[in-house]
Amino acid sequence: MLDTRYGLGTQQVLTNSRGRIASRFEVDGVLTSATGNVTVTVVDEDGTTLVNSQTATESSTGIYYYDLGTANTTRVRKLTVTWSGTWESVAQTSSLIYEVVGNFLFTEHQARSFDDNALNSTSSYTDEMISDERARITDLLFDWTSLSWIPRFHKAKLKGEYSPELLLPHRLINEIISIKIDGVTIATSEFEIDSEVGLLYYKDGFFTHPTQLHPLNIVVEYEHGYKSIVDGVDRIGLKMLRMRLPSSNIPENTRSFTDAMGTADFIVEGQGPFGIFNRTRSPEVNAWLEQHSSSIIGW
Repeated sequence: MLDTRYGLGTQQVLTNSRGRIASRFEVDGVLTSATGNVTVTVVDEDGTTLVNSQTATESSTGIYYYDLGTANTTRVRKLTVTWSGTWESVAQTSSLIYEVVGNFLFTEHQARSFDDNALNSTSSYTDEMISDERARITDLLFDWTSLSWIPRFHKAKLKGEYSPELLLPHRLINEIISIKIDGVTIATSEFEIDSEVGLLYYKDGFFTHPTQLHPLNIVVEYEHGYKSIVDGVDRIGLKMLRMRLPSSNIPENTRSFTDAMGTADFIVEGQGPFGIFNRTRSPEVNAWLEQHSSSIIGW
């Protein structure tokens, strides 16, 4: 059975970069090359084909990559990438979602040199592991604080209320990319945005009521999130990476551990009277999350 996986920094690529995406292909758990070429087709969030059946490069057995190029990474966006090839005499395809983002929480160099250099070994902690875990941490911080700490894309489908104002699902709106009302594209110059609260203003019109033809009649594409690293979020991300990657023989639910050096008490994730702030086993990370998580408890 063919098993495709993310890999090699593929979940997120930077804007205005070569946009290297990659995937690994396994048959019954073993990296396996395709018979013949593997091709790549890339479609954006509007269904526009950006790359059509271009040949990917095999970097090593079962691992293929393709460079999107700067023309396709000019802004934040989400892309559906379909990899196609033949394994075990069967033509197979795999579609994966990739994201073009405006920044990373931290670089690979920062990850490998952070704290006690625990992640310095490229054999124990590959580029793939670091980049994949960085993407997961980015999502976790977004989920826990309701704020994006890097510039990201979102496409919102909403109901109009015949008002000149429309509240978007996110705060910290950097740019309105496109707006459609009842299927008609409206120039973004017709709108203004209150970035801090995510409130969109139609300067010379109204966000009309939905219809049977257009039940979610307002479609807004935008970039949201901090444009630069703020409030020490890079250190928080690195602390989380340091906790999540290295293996340990201490079970995750351990409350204390005694050795020749004495007894060490641990925080158990999600437990305790203030478990909402015990997201991790790090007091520093939990304190940071408490400071930045007012939206979670409705303050």
